[in-house]
Amino acid sequence: MQEKFKLWTSGSRLNFIFKFLLFFFALCVSIHAQQAVREIIINGTTTQKISVLKKIIAEKNTKVLFDILPALDDTSVDVRILASEALLKLGDHSFITSYQKELGDPNWQVRLNGIRGVVQYGTAEEVSSDLIKALGDPHCQVRLWAAIGIGKFGDESMIKPILSYLNDENPEVRSELFWSLRRILRSDEARYRFKKLSDSDVSKVFQALKTDDIRTQINGIWALEATTDVRVIPVLLEFLNSPSVEVKIQAVWALENLKANEGFEFLRAKLLEPSTMLKIEAIKTLVHLGDDESVPALVEKLEDSDENVRIFALWALKKFEDFVSFPAIVRRLGDKSEKVKNYAYSVIAESKNPGFIPVLEDAVFDKKLSLNERIAAIELLGKIATEEESLFFDAIKAQSEPSLRKAILQAWYNVNKSDSAFLSYLDFASRIEPEKSVRSNAQVILRKVLSDIRAELSGDAIKRSQALEKLSFFKENPFVAPLIKEMLTSKYQDIRRAALEILPFQSRIEVFSALKDILKQDSLEMKKLAIIGMGKAKISQSIPILLGKLKDEDPEIQVCAAYALALLGNSAGISVALSNLKNKDIQIQSMAVETIALLNASIAIPELLRLIENAELEVKLKVAWALSRAGEEKGLYTLVNLSRQDIEPLRTQARHYLTDSRISRRLRAMIPEIQKKQEVLLTGMPEASLKKIVATKVTQAPVIDGNPGDRIWETLIEDRSMIYISGEKVLAEIQTSVVTGFDDEKIYFLFFCSDPEASFLTYDSRDFITICINPGSSEQKWYQYTLHATNFLKYAYIWKKYGTDDTDSQWKSGWNTATEITKNGWIAEIAIPFADFGLKSMSESKWEINFQRVSDRLPPVTWTGKIDNPSQFGQIVFRTKGR
Repeated sequence: MQEKFKLWTSGSRLNFIFKFLLFFFALCVSIHAQQAVREIIINGTTTQKISVLKKIIAEKNTKVLFDILPALDDTSVDVRILASEALLKLGDHSFITSYQKELGDPNWQVRLNGIRGVVQYGTAEEVSSDLIKALGDPHCQVRLWAAIGIGKFGDESMIKPILSYLNDENPEVRSELFWSLRRILRSDEARYRFKKLSDSDVSKVFQALKTDDIRTQINGIWALEATTDVRVIPVLLEFLNSPSVEVKIQAVWALENLKANEGFEFLRAKLLEPSTMLKIEAIKTLVHLGDDESVPALVEKLEDSDENVRIFALWALKKFEDFVSFPAIVRRLGDKSEKVKNYAYSVIAESKNPGFIPVLEDAVFDKKLSLNERIAAIELLGKIATEEESLFFDAIKAQSEPSLRKAILQAWYNVNKSDSAFLSYLDFASRIEPEKSVRSNAQVILRKVLSDIRAELSGDAIKRSQALEKLSFFKENPFVAPLIKEMLTSKYQDIRRAALEILPFQSRIEVFSALKDILKQDSLEMKKLAIIGMGKAKISQSIPILLGKLKDEDPEIQVCAAYALALLGNSAGISVALSNLKNKDIQIQSMAVETIALLNASIAIPELLRLIENAELEVKLKVAWALSRAGEEKGLYTLVNLSRQDIEPLRTQARHYLTDSRISRRLRAMIPEIQKKQEVLLTGMPEASLKKIVATKVTQAPVIDGNPGDRIWETLIEDRSMIYISGEKVLAEIQTSVVTGFDDEKIYFLFFCSDPEASFLTYDSRDFITICINPGSSEQKWYQYTLHATNFLKYAYIWKKYGTDDTDSQWKSGWNTATEITKNGWIAEIAIPFADFGLKSMSESKWEINFQRVSDRLPPVTWTGKIDNPSQFGQIVFRTKGR
């Protein structure tokens, strides 16, 4: 063991000695090399000096830098240049005096390396005087670096020296000096020092800005803005007349920051400039400076060709809230740009200014406006109006266009959901409104109203009375049945009595015993209610009771019994009904006519034909129904005519009667032709229902960047007819619109995907649009493109069942997409090459197409039907302009 230890220690000692010798040798070599370099620098030839300096630079040898310092005094220009270059590239702050020395060299390249070294490695205390002195250098590159250095190290003490050199003949140097001046003026002390300058000193700045160099002008404007000195405002106003848009924009910003109120007329003039950006910045500045006299000019900008200018003009007018601008703002609800329309809508809704109300009311009546504009006006009235607006809605509720009726009902609910006229209209709309979308919306609103009534029925006597008054409007409505059941067991007598009054109108067989109990009461009105209720509830067990009531001494009870029996299909009361056709009591006469209609009593036709000529409208409607059921064409023509009149509820009831299956097939087959004739008489054209979207050929392809500002989009047709996938196929309240066009190589789509909570959209959100294209009208194969709101996920594939050797499964689309998330939704621009479908180009043609949007926050919508069923696709028509 001892021998091994001796061997080990002996080996380690030898290893240490060897390493020491190597280090010593390397040190000697290094010292020798440094001495050799110094020797060459001092005594070598010019060629040797140049060679060794190049080698030092190439090898980045920093150890010999102090040895090459004598080269700065060499008589050879090339040697001095290389020496200064080596110090610049390899040196540091240790060589600051050498850099300063280089500034006195007669050669500009040496001075340039020197000034660069000063700027790169110096400190403010060491180099400030050198930088100022270098501003007078004959070479522009040296002056440029001096200006850069002043920007880096300068303070308020350098303001005057800078002004002395601002008129440098070189634009780059002058521009950099303005930049340096701006940097210095960031401090309060520097701004204070500038404001103390004499007017003659400040005029040097203005004189230096009389140049055509754009960069110098912009840097100069920034420097003027940084001074916060009001003396610079006239110069900034002059810049508003610059031929450069960028210069004018920078001047506008500077004036805004300086709060230059005296420049309003100049700023307003900028609204007439062709540059979109300049107009927008001028608008923003006018608002920030509070120039309310600019409202007329801003109103004019609502007609600007650029949608962004129109949006900013709306934003500005919103700030000023001048009633003079309200009509122009409302007109933007019909803007060709969806973004502008949406923003105009939000401006009105958020302002809640009552000054908009008469303007919006005029818009509702203005048939020159589009349907969507009038709907938007109604919606906005529902958002900003007060309860008094109920009178207006009541006056306009009889609109022929279903979408208007739907909007009126919702807006009416928003402003006054307790209004009696509203409740009455809601009842009819929720039960027998012929348009499904209107009826569905009314039912949604009705559920909300009934929920409020239910809560009020548990309140004090006043609240219960108010609730029962509201409920009386829905006595025939099937949606109230659950509430009526609850009311029958209420602890309050007034509620139980009200429930009994509504019972006859609810088709529930279980109410029979309750109705029999009512018949035992002394009240004539309650008895009549019970009798009619038995018929309406289709309680066949009540027939014996009703037959007995035909012999009652009270004629009103007799008519009610005859009517109830007719509802049950029993004709025993026909004679009672016939004898009351001329009754002077409109209610009894109407019930008699309805009894005859229910029984199809042809024996009454002669009397009904006489009665239809002079009867009150309410009776005439039922006479027309009775005659139609009896096979009389005159009755059918009268029904169709009443169904087109702006008289509610007669119009709605007439339309309901036209759906009666007891009218003969022969007559019912005539209804479409009668309606068509009357439609042509009223409008001059028949209705069309084929769903299509038109793709117009464009002369210039849009830029696919997620920004719909391309002018070409404004020339194309926008489709806003997405419907719900589930439930009733009605127009979605939150729409997804699409615009499409094509050129020789591609088809283009622009989607506006509305979403009130779009700001919450992320990569994790589920919000996709899908395009299905079926060029060959195939039932087996079509193309599908799916895109996420963030443009992060997108898929393109051929929809079919792939086999193991199916080459289509490897198909790759050449489509291009871009999206943008905005405050009110998200926008998608899509370009799909015709090469995807094996085509080189497209001429006029027709393909099958469908669109779908699925969101985790909104109900899924589609354009025509399911995207996995081509039989439900719509049609895209490719057309050139002018056809």
